[in-house]
Amino acid sequence: MGLFGKKKQVTEVVLDSKFFEKLYAVVDQMPGEGIEDKRIAYAGRDNRQFIEVVGESFCQEDLRNFYKPEKWRYGLLIPEQENKFDPNAVAVYLISTPDQSDENEFGVYRVGYLNKNLAKQVSQKIANLLAQSGIVIPVLAMVKEGSAENNLAVVAYAMTDLVKF
Repeated sequence: MGLFGKKKQVTEVVLDSKFFEKLYAVVDQMPGEGIEDKRIAYAGRDNRQFIEVVGESFCQEDLRNFYKPEKWRYGLLIPEQENKFDPNAVAVYLISTPDQSDENEFGVYRVGYLNKNLAKQVSQKIANLLAQSGIVIPVLAMVKEGSAENNLAVVAYAMTDLVKF
């Protein structure tokens, strides 16, 4: 039950290959192209907010699939309210394109998480956007060599102005 005994409406969100292809097109557009999708809270190339990504050491196999020096990738943020270690956890996912995978479609891979303090501040806002409006937060990220030997790390930006990071 929601506020005052009314049920909150939950929007069905289908995160499939077609959606990832659309998200990729929206974030990859050139200035002036005007590609839009109401499900993607993209605020343009000039509206990016740095987000600290942690936990990459648990995602090294997937990170290797994305590693190309100086190559930017697109992705999205997904809250993990059922995460047994942190109910405020927000995962960072990157989208693979057909040319980088064995499959002939777009896919998505978890490559880390927002740091704990930031996740605590934004998790509920991101969850509400997703559940109530079907809106996702797009990410621009690069996989780089990490500080630990043979480890990869993620540098990322949220490409939205709906949530302050």
